[in-house]
Formats: sequence, C-alpha cells, structure tokens
Amino acid sequence: MTVNHTEEIQAAQIGILYEQAPSALIATIVNAAIVTAVMWREVPKAFLIVWLLMIFVVDLGRYALNRAYQRNRPSIAESHRWGRRYIYGVAGNGVLWGIAGFFFFLPDRYVHQVFLAFVLGGMVSGAISTLSPVRGAYLAFLIPALVPYAVRLVNVGSELHLAMAGMLLL
Repeated sequence: MTVNHTEEIQAAQIGILYEQAPSALIATIVNAAIVTAVMWREVPKAFLIVWLLMIFVVDLGRYALNRAYQRNRPSIAESHRWGRRYIYGVAGNGVLWGIAGFFFFLPDRYVHQVFLAFVLGGMVSGAISTLSPVRGAYLAFLIPALVPYAVRLVNVGSELHLAMAGMLLL
C-alpha cells in the first residue's frame, strides 16, 4: 500500500496532538479545580462535583488513549482512526466547558461572568497552541465550549452583553 505525502503530513499532525496532550490534560484539571473553588458558594455543590468528576473521567479517558497511542505508535494508515478518537475526547472536554459556560453563568453576578469569560477564553487560547495541528480537533473543542456562554450573554440582552457575545463568537 502506498502512502501519499498528504497522509504523511496528517499522520504527523495527529502525532503532534498526542505529544502535546499531557500539558493540555493537566491544564484542564487545574482550571476545572479553580472554577469549582471559585463557584463553590454560587452554584449547587452537587452540580459542581458532578461536573468536576466528569472532567476527570473524560481526561482519564484521554490519558488512557494517549498512553495507548504512545505504546502502539500506529502506522500512517492507522493515524486517521487515532485522530478521530482524539477528537472525540476533545469534543467531550468542549461540551463540559460549554456546560460550565451555560450553567455557571450567574446573571446577577457580573464579576463571576467575567471570571468565567476569562477561564473560557484562556482554555480556548490554550487549545489554539495544542490543537491547531488538526483544525477538526480545535473546532471540536471551540464550538461546544464557547457557544453556550455566548447564548447566555445574548439572553441577558444588555448592550454590553451583546457586544461580549459578538466578540466571543468572532
């Protein structure tokens, strides 16, 4: 079976995703713990604990996937399948951060809204550096992580919140 240069490049890009995964996993856990601590008195504790546990479960799965990839060192022909698996894990994280952006949004607590905007913005900025080798991976995180927060901003309806939603989606 012959492999063309495009497949080689894609396999290398997927390899970069897996190489950068450990730092992304650590950042996700640390940020989730900080969000949980900050929101502890503002959001129902059971909801925070379940959300944090789900972050741990998804990251544990991503860690196991990363270990399997490093052990198996898949061929170029197999890399597409490993890339898809990686994207599923990233999308899971994106959904969980989107849940935070939607449900941890406190309409009457402007400081907490800004905090959440900073966290989500930081997570997306970090994702640029770790997920940019594969556009699908970046979008799988970006869209579910930011859109729910933008929806909450639009729902507030003030001029400032609409501007924030617009900037967020840009």
